[in-house]
Amino acid sequence: MKLSQQTLIGLKRLGNQTLISDECFKSLLKAAALVLCEKSKSYPRMNELSSSKPDIVKESFASLLILMVESARHNLDVNGLTTTLENYNLNLSRLQRILDLYQAYGSKLQLSLRNVGTSLPRILDIKWRLDLCIKSSALEHESRLVYFITIVTERTERKTVSEEVTVTKKHTFTCSLQQLQELVMKLRDATRLMQSIANYK
Repeated sequence: MKLSQQTLIGLKRLGNQTLISDECFKSLLKAAALVLCEKSKSYPRMNELSSSKPDIVKESFASLLILMVESARHNLDVNGLTTTLENYNLNLSRLQRILDLYQAYGSKLQLSLRNVGTSLPRILDIKWRLDLCIKSSALEHESRLVYFITIVTERTERKTVSEEVTVTKKHTFTCSLQQLQELVMKLRDATRLMQSIANYK
């Protein structure tokens, strides 16, 4: 696992007891637990955690969050995280508290990261309906065509590490004839592009 130079500096400062007191360190761990996996409506402010050196506290807190997310992303176990943390001047009690935080929230964090994903929803179906608008609230007499389009999409989301759920959504919008023609052209271009990617060897 490779961390940026700024993150490494923040982790070293997190281990420095003269810069971050034990009380502040405990508060940072509680705040990290709230931010990482707890669904809370209010998070503690950094200037409330420490009255002195708020910039160092913010930097250390950000480094702690980055460490937790990157460890979960790389699926590190406790031994791998211990090896990573031994380089940052952390005393044994601080090291153990960070490991306890990771053990408590690592699997939840991995689940959250899996839900972020990079896959787009799949289009299952497109339905359309044509209406003729004779009169509107703005104009007394209006004769124009309005297309009602409904696109049905499907996406797979994870509920737990081993359980996946398929979520289906309907997206409905209206458009004019010109807008519908533009949409059809873009869909045809996308289809041709996907076919050329599929045929590429």
